[in-house]
Amino acid sequence: MLAIQLPAEIEARLADLAVKWTARSARRVSEELVQKTIGLDELPCKGRMVAELNEDAVHELGLYSYRILYEINPETRPAKPIE
Repeated sequence: MLAIQLPAEIEARLADLAVKWTARSARRVSEELVQKTIGLDELPCKGRMVAELNEDAVHELGLYSYRILYEINPETRPAKPIE
């Protein structure tokens, strides 16, 4: 394996960049999480049921590799259509 020794100034600048990128990524993901969940109060069944829990009230939405799990309040859940 090749080991590269960088000057301390460059290492410090790279560390600063990593922090900024991480903060920017965190901000972007949190904004996308909010956007993804907007409207759940009006369309609570928008996500899919969580198969391993096998409960009608627990649904999930996907965002990247994350799962956004939420519970639907049975008092506010829309009625199921008659089949």
